[in-house]
Amino acid sequence: MPVSRVVQFICVLDIAVTGWLALPGLSQGLFALVYWLDAQLGFATVQPDFAPVHWLMINLAGALGVLWNAARLFDASRRLHRVDAWARLWVGGLIAAYIVGGGVTPVLLAFVATELVGSVCFWATRRDRG
Repeated sequence: MPVSRVVQFICVLDIAVTGWLALPGLSQGLFALVYWLDAQLGFATVQPDFAPVHWLMINLAGALGVLWNAARLFDASRRLHRVDAWARLWVGGLIAAYIVGGGVTPVLLAFVATELVGSVCFWATRRDRG
């Protein structure tokens, strides 16, 4: 599969995941799934109680994720992809830091992996185009 198709696939995958985060009710379901996986894998991380303002921030972040990935999907400019590649490293680093230092479930390492893969895909595309 060409790298550009991989980047498009990652955008669609991100829209699907951030879409869950963007919608009240679905975001709670996604967190329930994450902590169910946490329990199944034996991590026993305590699920925090979120206040309504926390859900608001989660939903806003999800909405921004959907919009950003839709923009990248419909306007595949090199500039947007470059910004995205650096942003993915930042986001992956934030998630990893919270896992290591903040008691966040290790299940979220899957998100760190997808952020790194997304960033690598951009740099691979750049190399392919010379």
